[in-house]
Amino acid sequence: MSRRRPFAVFLAVLFLGVLLGSLAARYWAVGEAVGLSGPTHIAADGDRVVLFAGGELFLLSPEGVLVDVAPLARTGLDDDPIDLRLLPDGNLLVAAQRPARIHLCDIDSWSCRPVARSAMGWVERQFKLLPGEANGEWLMSDARGDALWRLLPDTAPHSLLPAGTLGGPNGIADAGAGGVWVADTDHRRIIEILPSGDGGYEERREHSTANEFHAGQNWFPMMLERGGDGRWWVTQGAEYSKGGADLLIYDPDDGPVARVELPGGAYPTDLVAAADAMLVTDMDRFEVYRVAADSLNAARFGDDRFRTRMADLRAERGRLDALSRWALAGVIAGAVLMIGAAAFATPREKRWTAVPPVFDWDAAPDRAPRTSGIHWLKRKPAIDRSLQWAEWLAYAAVLLPAFVLLGLWFWIREQAGPDAGADIETRLGELGLAMLILGVLLALLIPIIRMS
Repeated sequence: MSRRRPFAVFLAVLFLGVLLGSLAARYWAVGEAVGLSGPTHIAADGDRVVLFAGGELFLLSPEGVLVDVAPLARTGLDDDPIDLRLLPDGNLLVAAQRPARIHLCDIDSWSCRPVARSAMGWVERQFKLLPGEANGEWLMSDARGDALWRLLPDTAPHSLLPAGTLGGPNGIADAGAGGVWVADTDHRRIIEILPSGDGGYEERREHSTANEFHAGQNWFPMMLERGGDGRWWVTQGAEYSKGGADLLIYDPDDGPVARVELPGGAYPTDLVAAADAMLVTDMDRFEVYRVAADSLNAARFGDDRFRTRMADLRAERGRLDALSRWALAGVIAGAVLMIGAAAFATPREKRWTAVPPVFDWDAAPDRAPRTSGIHWLKRKPAIDRSLQWAEWLAYAAVLLPAFVLLGLWFWIREQAGPDAGADIETRLGELGLAMLILGVLLALLIPIIRMS
């Protein structure tokens, strides 16, 4: 063995370590970045503002002064909230979806207790809650079940509307007189639902969210809130949460009337009415905006302490994203260098196996020589057909899993729906990359089949 052979083997092992280390760093950075989202959901009343960002609950005054910060774990929930509401009695409602749980919290002590347990066994994901008029009554939009449920103590959940009326509903807001407005996401509309007088509910006014005011394909309504003048403010995103989002205003009778201009690159996520303005969260820019109801001018909300916390979260998220990108580059570079080092470590005469020449049947002798004891083999059509079928089956065994993986990935994307969060999008991207690599490896088997 030449002197360079052990060194080449060492390089191959070293680059394999770089590949595995970069892959581990990539998954770690992605996992950490998922938990560092900007402000998502927000709730407010006349005295307090509560919002969630970066795994913590922030309590602020109506003027934006930071009062308290509490880790989400103090509420007894492990998953990021999908809904926050401040109730008339001053308690905070916190809902999570993995698993589905609802906790009612005393903000002063951050002590929480579970509520609406009877409904949590069948709700799968993406729901929003609204307290009803009766004691212990809840209205819940169920995006997975395409329904609006009414929950009462010690009774089974009851759907307020016939099946098929709603498609992936999200935001739900009180409209007074026992009615609600719902963001009917998959049907691209906001719709008013009122009591019908016979104990049921019926559809009334509705407005399409696919109109001339939104940008691109931001026509999927997600959250909505009624302003002080009775108009509805609606956050609208694109399919699979891509391409940013818009904030539109709808008149209850006349439909869309305006689009709120937010800072460039803003991603309005949730909103809540606060006096004569609307507070809007921006999960991408780690900001909260205060939008004046009369002029529609947007200003940053929060004092210096709050903005510093948001800036720190944004900087940490940026570092994790940069590490993730460098780790991905390390995975690719490590794989290429490892293959090169492995080829370098292999003796030159063994690096490539020559493909045997194809037998030329035309050059074969027409008749066998008269040599006793020698019998020429003749090709049998049955064997040729069997070999051809074996080759086709080998192709199917290679290509079919690749198509199955592709279909599985698109099916998972479809199940995620248009309201998929950043964590799901990141996981889907990682899964797609792994499936792509596996598909390429399967495709490399085709030349081997041809040579066989």
